[in-house]
Amino acid sequence: MKVQLALSITVMITAPVLAQVCDPSDPQVSLFDLGTGTYKSFQGGLYAGGVNQRPAAHETAGVAIADSIGPLDINGLPFSNGRVVLISIGISNMTQEWRVGANNDPSSSALAFMAKAAPFQATGIINPAVLLVDGAKGAMGADLWAIEPPNLTVDPWLTALARLQFSQSSAAQVQIACIKAAHQGPTTCIASDGSTLGDAGLLAQHFAAIARNLKIVFPNIKLAYFVSRSYGGYATGGNREPFAYEQGFGVKWAIDAQISGSNTYGDLTWQGPGAVAPWLSLGPYIWANGNTPSGLGMTWDITDFVADHIHPSAGGVDKAATAFLDFFLTDTTTRPWFGWQCQHGDMDGNGTVDGRDISGFTAAVVAPGNAATIAKCRADINNDGLLDEADVSAMASLLLGGA
Repeated sequence: MKVQLALSITVMITAPVLAQVCDPSDPQVSLFDLGTGTYKSFQGGLYAGGVNQRPAAHETAGVAIADSIGPLDINGLPFSNGRVVLISIGISNMTQEWRVGANNDPSSSALAFMAKAAPFQATGIINPAVLLVDGAKGAMGADLWAIEPPNLTVDPWLTALARLQFSQSSAAQVQIACIKAAHQGPTTCIASDGSTLGDAGLLAQHFAAIARNLKIVFPNIKLAYFVSRSYGGYATGGNREPFAYEQGFGVKWAIDAQISGSNTYGDLTWQGPGAVAPWLSLGPYIWANGNTPSGLGMTWDITDFVADHIHPSAGGVDKAATAFLDFFLTDTTTRPWFGWQCQHGDMDGNGTVDGRDISGFTAAVVAPGNAATIAKCRADINNDGLLDEADVSAMASLLLGGA
């Protein structure tokens, strides 16, 4: 009887663990492409309701915040010759894609986001007041960034603050953060029936805590963008699939909690005197199922990663950094303070808009994929991030007005 009872207890304890199968070959369609479809009973889309656009009220609020952002001095006071600081937060992949480049490949730092942004800032496409700072650090998982309250005397926050100081900036100047975070060595995935949220659910809790910590560490922060992980299907350990994919659900759930005001992951109020977090949004969604293109045009080849198949190679750094640059140049909540800071319509860059700009404008609108970034900026007459018929009529108005 004692043996039978012991066996029954063992089965009861282990059964839920055995039932939790984390299959790296689960059919995975990017959240962007999944839309109203489901993965393990959870709806796709980048935001609630299976949609890929921010809810209208959240979008309007984000644009209003973006319009209010201006340069600050070292003490966080408005100053025309100050800085608009955008800082990265998170794991090793983030620091590599933001600034450092691939492991053991120093030359690949030229492919990272900060290096890619530099020439656009020199030509005025990117706001010259923007200061990019890399606050991310390897081996600093989401759980460490999420410890509440944040301890500024130890990593990871110590490194972020030191990087600000090295950049001759301060915590008071930070108004925007971009976060790419994950846990080291996750083991529990979303249950196939959706009954447990696994590592993704814990990540959502930690992302919410990180958002609250951002407000404490950077008192003037207004906007925060969370980035998805890249593909983990080539790896056999660590942050492999399905964990890399499911991290996107953790991001989505945390942001949706703020939008709905549900307090599922604690208070995330972003407005008014009781604000405890910045306004949250998804940043670049860069996950794709290997070489199968996502609806956003992303793919991940095995050569985009170094030997561990988790950290990016030079090619992976290039892909992620390009996605970061495209996002910050064109998103409606980033253009007012970061990107598309050019003279719209002045295709030849001579300081005037006239008939000599027509051919360059036409070429950019007809084939935007072939146009250089400066040409896209100048051809986006209405500054909405798109090159379309609306820009044609806007260009005509400019030409007529200048006639």
